Amino acid sequence: MVVDDTPHMCRLISSMLHGEGYKNVSVLINAKKALTLLQKQSYDLVLLDNNMPDLSGLALLEEVRNLSHLKHTKFIMITADTAASVVQLALKAGVDDFIVKPLSAKMLSDKIIRLFSSSVRKQI
Repeated sequence: MVVDDTPHMCRLISSMLHGEGYKNVSVLINAKKALTLLQKQSYDLVLLDNNMPDLSGLALLEEVRNLSHLKHTKFIMITADTAASVVQLALKAGVDDFIVKPLSAKMLSDKIIRLFSSSVRKQI
């Protein structure tokens, strides 16, 4: 799932994911709609912008991080804000990783591969 209030960023990230072979990519430009979906169904990965007008990525993460059906979901926050306070709050809320804008397909792919390979190692 990609959650970003900027349609251009949603298209860009979705295109990057499709280019890397990911087929089922849900794209939402409204964080409140994303919240509703996340409360009902599980996802392997959620890429979320922090600065959104209807609900921040941080607030969204705080709402859903402890839902049992999202226990194994990986969350990556994509943001231009690198302030230590934002990073600290996101880590406390349970974000798995960060990508600082601007992002590249390689950076995105590397983060996803690292996140999922580390979770596989933890399960072995």
